[in-house]
This record gives sequence, structure tokens and C-alpha cells, in this order.
Amino acid sequence: MCNLPHATESCGEGTCVVVLCDAGWSDCDSDPTNGCETSLATVSACGSCGNACDLTNASSTCSAGTCGFGACRAGYASCDDDTSNGCETAIDSPAHCGGCSTACAGLAPLCTVGIGGTYTCVALCAAPTATNCSSSCVDLATNARNCGTCGNVCTGQHAEGGCAAGLCTVARCDPGWGNCDSDVATGCETPTTTVTDCGSCGSACNVAHGFGRCETGTCEVDECEPGWGDCNGSVGDGCETSVTSAADCGECGTSCSGSTPVCGLRSDGTRACLAACADPAATNCGGTCIDARYDEQNCGSCDNICALTNATSACIQSMCVVGSCDAGFGNCDGMAMNGCETNILVDVANCGGCGLTCEDGNQCTSDRCDPIAQNVGADIQEQQRARYQEEGDHQQHRHEADEDVGDDQLPSNAPEQTSLEIDVEAVAERNGRGNERDVADGVERGEPSRAADNQRQEERDDLDRRADEKRASDERADQPLSNDIDT
Repeated sequence: MCNLPHATESCGEGTCVVVLCDAGWSDCDSDPTNGCETSLATVSACGSCGNACDLTNASSTCSAGTCGFGACRAGYASCDDDTSNGCETAIDSPAHCGGCSTACAGLAPLCTVGIGGTYTCVALCAAPTATNCSSSCVDLATNARNCGTCGNVCTGQHAEGGCAAGLCTVARCDPGWGNCDSDVATGCETPTTTVTDCGSCGSACNVAHGFGRCETGTCEVDECEPGWGDCNGSVGDGCETSVTSAADCGECGTSCSGSTPVCGLRSDGTRACLAACADPAATNCGGTCIDARYDEQNCGSCDNICALTNATSACIQSMCVVGSCDAGFGNCDGMAMNGCETNILVDVANCGGCGLTCEDGNQCTSDRCDPIAQNVGADIQEQQRARYQEEGDHQQHRHEADEDVGDDQLPSNAPEQTSLEIDVEAVAERNGRGNERDVADGVERGEPSRAADNQRQEERDDLDRRADEKRASDERADQPLSNDIDT
């Protein structure tokens, strides 16, 4: 159902659109989702969108769509009786010293501004207003019309200029405006009569189960969503009361009893006390007639609340379904009962959306596939296993060769060293500090040991040398006696 604030609406192609704005309201942001959001009775949009009331050196008002005169800012007056041009006259000059008809002459031809904004005709400028700027005695550190130097006027949009330490400031904003960007150059640029800046910068006028309004700078309940009412008159809790029950049927305080005990739904969509529930709201849940096919609080049956995990729930044809997923989650298994079960920010099979898979072993980080740093530890461990296998083969070859070496063979009872022990002893001996535990830790973590590799290579070379010596010895033994021996 379409229910746009301050508007006559219709539904076109599944979208609510504004057909006509209520009197005094307009759709100034062209966003149909918030209806006719702008009051045309404020100084920022007086009578039409964008028509801001801005008078010279004066605050403004808006009445019946027309800008009006508010009050002159400090140091100015409307001496021509024409409020349409604001307050055109500065009252710190000898011709208008403190007012339109006060002039300085004779022995006191200068006008000075005293403490509290009093104006006095004087003969000479003296501290603290010791500087003479065009016959006006001023303090350059604080005078907004002569700030820092004569003639430097501090002004701002919808603002009264100020001067502090010789620098321009915003002294105060006109009613209905705020200096929300804290920029002196832009003055008071933001209207404070909107639901986003209500009364002050950033103060939102949010109404639970309803819509707010802020024409005067004060947040008020404008209207409630269908089925809700502002029964206690407090804007703090918005439209706090369901008006679909037998206690508050259709509006606050209307109770159903006697021959009409239930709060039913009429054909025009409004609620009224009825004798019995009927289509389309044919299910009686505690005196409230509901349509169990589409009621999220009573989906399919009374008190069956649709509250799905990581999701906004909906009730469609008496079944709880996922209306939309919370940010960062997806309903990737297509099952409503577990809501939006998948974290699409980190799931490699559903990275950034259901079915989007990270290929080539990439990881999913913040809903995007990123390469994983090479698993160096695993690679080194694989290399170490290969080395250990090679060492085993080489040790077998060494044992076979040692059987024929004779006196040079190793003692039969010598314990066999593992590759890890060789690594530890080789590195400890090379470093001269016996740090076996650290080396062992390093090898267990898969960190390659250059010293251990060198030790293994030396052992292989030694085995090869000894094998070569054995073969040479065998060959000499097999040779016949020399022919040079006399027979």
C-alpha cells in the first residue's frame, strides 16, 4: 500500500509515485519515496521550492507564502521605511549615530560605539575605540564593520557578522538557519526547519511509525503510518500505539465491545469495530482481524512472527520469506527458514554475492577475491620431506658401501642419525654455540637450514669418495700379475 506524506499517491509499475501534493507542501527533492517533503511556509522555501527569504542586514519571516521583514541586525536600521530592501543604514556614522535621526556635529563630530552597543557623539577617538574609520571611532579587534582594518565589513548569508581578534566570525544566525559547515565564508547556509536539521544542525526529526514535520524549528508528529496512532501526544515515541486492536480500533481510544467485539478491516482499508472478522482479514487474533497471508506478526497463524536471521522479513501467502538481506549477508541456499545465512564478505564460494566463487585458491576479503600469499611454510615442509626421503636413500647407499670398506666402516652399533639431528648438529657446530633447540624449532617450522644442507652435501661427497676408493681397490685386486716378472 502506498502512503506518502502530504501527497495523493498512486502505484505505477510496482512503485509509489506522487500524483498531487497537499496544499502548502511540495516535492522539492523529486524523490517519490518521501512524498511531498517540503513545507512552503518556511524562510528557506517560502511559497515555492528554493525561494529563500534573504533581506539585507535583517532577518526574515515567511507568512502565507510571502517573505516578510523580521528585525534589523545589530548596527543597522531601516531609515527609508522600506522593509523590502531590509536595513540599509549603518548607525555608527556621524549622520546616523545610534539611530536614523541622531547626527553628530559641532564639538563632537565623531560617533563611537560603546560597551553594550551604545552610540555616542565624541570629539576625539579614545581607547578602546581609538581608531578613526570615516569619522567612526572603532576597535579594529571587535568591530564587525571595520574588522582588522577600516572598511573590512563582516557579513554572511542569513547571518549577523562578528569580529574577534581582528578576524570575521558568525555572530549569530537568522531564525530558521544554521552554520552547519562551520565556514564563516558561507554564513548560515543550512535551513533548520527541515526534518534532517530540525531546530539545529544535524538534529533529525524522526517519528516512529510515522512522519515528522519541522516548520517552526520544532519536531512534531505530522502523520502516522496506517495502523498506528500518536495516542499520548508525545513526539519522543512517535506513533506508539497500534490502532488495529479492539482497544484502539482505527484511532486512539475507540474500543470494540458488545455486538461489535472485533477490530476489522473494511473494504476501503480503514479499521472499524465489527461483529466478526471477514475477508480479507478473516483471522481473529485476540480481537484483531488480520490477513494471515500477509501479516508479519501473525504469518499463517496468530503470533507466528517472521523474524529471520540477518534479514528483513516478509509474510507472503502465509509463509515467512526473506524481504531483503542485511548488508554483508546473502540468502545463498534459497531457504527462508535460516534467513540470510551466508556472510558474503568472507565466503570464498559466495564472495560479494551468492554464487560468486573465488578461483585459483584466492581468499574473500571484504566481499572481493584477493590472492592468498603463497603458503611458504607448506612448500618448505614438502621440500623437507623430499630431502628426508633423499637422505634415507643416501643412507641406504652408505650402509651398503660401508659393508665393503673394511676398517673404515662405521661401528655397527653407531646410532643412525635422522635428517633433523644432522641439521641440528651441523648448524650448532658451525655456529659454535650449540643452539640446538632454536635450530630444531626452525626446522620444525619448515625454515631451511643452509648449514644443514652443506653438511649433507659433505656427507654425500665423502660417501662418493669412499665408494670410488673401494672400486679402485677392487680393480687393482682383479688385475693379473705383471708380464715383466721373470718366469
